[in-house]
Amino acid sequence: MRSNVNIIEEFIKSKNINAEILRFKGKVISVDMASKVSGFPKDKIIKTLIVIADGKPYAILLSGDKMLDYSKLRKLLKCKKVRLARREEVMKVTGFDVGEVSPLSPSLEHIPKVADSNILSKDIVLIGGGSHYALIKIRTEELIRAISPIIADVSK
Repeated sequence: MRSNVNIIEEFIKSKNINAEILRFKGKVISVDMASKVSGFPKDKIIKTLIVIADGKPYAILLSGDKMLDYSKLRKLLKCKKVRLARREEVMKVTGFDVGEVSPLSPSLEHIPKVADSNILSKDIVLIGGGSHYALIKIRTEELIRAISPIIADVSK
């Protein structure tokens, strides 16, 4: 059986995405831990949140030092209700556990994505790698090219 990291690795190759998978011996389950083990500052670690907006899933990319501004996201998506997906919803929608979600996954290809405009100021970032033991190093412009997100200010 292929691991989630292998699936993401194959996806990256199939889409000609220039990215590097970093593997770790210990679990990386928070932005703080990712910063510590990678040496990257928190603002260059991009978290992928799954939200449910009026019943529809979205993947939201935010810098590790930012929080989601639900009011801004509601206005952007023109919806009434936005909430963070529950763990079981994240698993059902993405195939990943909370903290493992990678925007470079075939399971997220058909989910609308929103990238906070703040991340555009970063040159190289780390994103989820499909496992608590992996992260992906990628240029921000390559990430944006690969996933074609809506770019908007959705952080606070």
